[in-house]
Amino acid sequence: MIDVKYKCMKYDMFSRGAIKRWDEAIPLGNGLCGALVYGDGNPLRISLDRGDLWDNRAKDVLKDPLFNYKRMKELVLNGKKDSLTSEFERFYSGSPSPTKLPAGGINIYFNNVSKITSNLNMYKAEAEVNINKDIKLRTFLHAEDKIGHISIKNCPKDISLKLKPHAFNWNISKRKKDGLKKPDQSVYFVEDMGYEDYKLVESNNMSWFVQDIRDDFSFGVVLGVKCINDSCMEAVYYIGYSNNREDWLEKAKSKVQIALDKGYEQCLKSHATWWYKYWCKSSISLPDEQIEKIWYMNTYLLGSCSRKNCPPMPLQGVWTADDQAIPPWKGDYHNDLNTQMCYYLFGKSNHLEQGRCFVDFLWELKPAAKRFAEGFFCTKGINFPSVMSIKGDDMGGWTMYSHSPTNTIWLGQSFYEYWMYSGDDEFLTNRAYPFFKEIAECLLDILYKDSDEKLVLPLSSSPEIHDNRLEAWLKPNSNYDLSLLIYLFKCLEKMAGVLNLNERDRWTELLSELPELAVNKNNILMISPEESLNESHRHHAHAMSIHPLRLIYNNTERNREIIDATIKNLETLGTDYWTGYSFAWMAEFYCIEKNGKKAADILKVYDDCFTSPNGFHLNGDYKNKGVSCFKYRPFTMEGNICAADAVQEMLLFSYNNIIELFPAVPSEWKDVSFESFRAEGGLIVSANMQNGHFAWADIIAVKDTTFSIKDFFDKNIKYSINNKNTHLQKKNGMICISLKKGEKLRAICG
Repeated sequence: MIDVKYKCMKYDMFSRGAIKRWDEAIPLGNGLCGALVYGDGNPLRISLDRGDLWDNRAKDVLKDPLFNYKRMKELVLNGKKDSLTSEFERFYSGSPSPTKLPAGGINIYFNNVSKITSNLNMYKAEAEVNINKDIKLRTFLHAEDKIGHISIKNCPKDISLKLKPHAFNWNISKRKKDGLKKPDQSVYFVEDMGYEDYKLVESNNMSWFVQDIRDDFSFGVVLGVKCINDSCMEAVYYIGYSNNREDWLEKAKSKVQIALDKGYEQCLKSHATWWYKYWCKSSISLPDEQIEKIWYMNTYLLGSCSRKNCPPMPLQGVWTADDQAIPPWKGDYHNDLNTQMCYYLFGKSNHLEQGRCFVDFLWELKPAAKRFAEGFFCTKGINFPSVMSIKGDDMGGWTMYSHSPTNTIWLGQSFYEYWMYSGDDEFLTNRAYPFFKEIAECLLDILYKDSDEKLVLPLSSSPEIHDNRLEAWLKPNSNYDLSLLIYLFKCLEKMAGVLNLNERDRWTELLSELPELAVNKNNILMISPEESLNESHRHHAHAMSIHPLRLIYNNTERNREIIDATIKNLETLGTDYWTGYSFAWMAEFYCIEKNGKKAADILKVYDDCFTSPNGFHLNGDYKNKGVSCFKYRPFTMEGNICAADAVQEMLLFSYNNIIELFPAVPSEWKDVSFESFRAEGGLIVSANMQNGHFAWADIIAVKDTTFSIKDFFDKNIKYSINNKNTHLQKKNGMICISLKKGEKLRAICG
């Protein structure tokens, strides 16, 4: 058995000295709220966030009769770049809202700080800060009741805990004093929001602030403090919010007082129990500590950011930037890569609750998606804006991507993955198939047949090739668009088959009417039928068919040629214009290629060059190590989760009812194991490799199922089902297995 507690403790974040930046802070989260602990002690800051804290004021662009796909197509075909910008892109930068908002923070002031150390206990999701020789501060965000707790032992008498709200009002005198000018339209500070000043109140053992956004929307933080004795104190805080005139303040005060009365240690027990159950879901053991740490740290971040009945991760999860600016890209739901990658990890890692958070959010936004499909594309079905607020509103941006009709298919992949990894056929019937079908209804109203009687889109693009220039409009279909269309109809075909629906024939026929993916004479996947990738680029959209869609995987000689050539071309073009997530994505490609060494090597480049000391993906080569021309450091979550998923892909391949154990493990890794991963069909898989050879595997069925294991084992293997020896037939390098619900197959090296 893998000792998960030991593994987590092994990779606890530790800082010897003051943490000076918010994006290097100790991160805490419970799905709804987030906290970042950093500072030199004067103050020590706990920066606060809440996932549903948005200013959703937006121009209703769908009411404009010229804001639609038809008009966009007309302008593209006539080369009207300025009109495209003014009519479809400018409203993104013309106003700071809609935007994710930071919640504020708590500043704790200690005088005469000479020494400070900080530590994150990942296993319990608790931060600890030690100041000077004897002051110990501990803090956590409760996993279930969403309340923040602080304990300070041996605290000095002059200690001060103060709420520190953000000033959401333009402060001209301060800006002049600091020598700062009002930012351009692409960057906004919190002061640009123009709200009325917050109201800060102190009363007995509590203080709170209320920030009004408009008549029916306000938020704030309530902080309660209790002295335990002369040298110890506890504090509790809660981030309150209402967008329907509900009086959240009194409820927040009550929550804080109840938690204060319970006390820190009692509340910590139930919080730690939640995290104990979370860590019991799955585990890994690798001989390479750096790669192992990538999985544990980012699995921690996933659990902190995504929970049932909470909003899913936008760009920064539950850690909105604490730098007086509106978060990068307004902290939006960016649906041409970012939100999708943020949920790669949940299936195989057996964290289905975290994935359900995302698919439930999308399901609940179907009315908004129907409105967008009808208003913008003039179609039936559903479609989501690709730059989207928490309400599903269109936020604009580069229009070839923010209004791409196929990005919604990529969002739909999470529904398919949830069904496949959970084995939940009720979810298939009531959620996954209907969701995909409504996506198809929209796309089928857009597609038309060209002169070759093949289905094509009127407009096509490939994120984010050629930025937002006219050249970004590619000859239909780009490989990005086409890969997603093929995936859509393949999934519908499979799901309809499982459900025994007559509609399966319809999806099969539509699949046959799509053109083939564009591959050039060198066997390299192209961007479009007329253009190959000839320069370094951050978004590997042209190779979507390899990963994450797996339309092309390592199962035929022709597929291997295309995979190898496409990867080689990416290597040749170099990484100059890659961001952090590009490296994590490349590791996924290497896993499909079964090149474990290169997968591990590029994950280390990602970790060394693009992650903060706390594990946050900072996009750019901010340490200037020479691997990318991007030197900036905006924090976004997708690189984190993609990197952790690549580690899983090294250990377990599961696709099309085929399982392969340790498919992309470097040859120098001798002792490797994982426990309680999920494979397609809801199978629970654990496996162990010792001294470079397979040792054993357990596979448990959550429903009646049939699957195959690729027979790569180099020794005699004995099989048993529920501890009864059995003989399994081998055919074409595969071992075919049928299990009843609850049965366990054990394979052990003889």
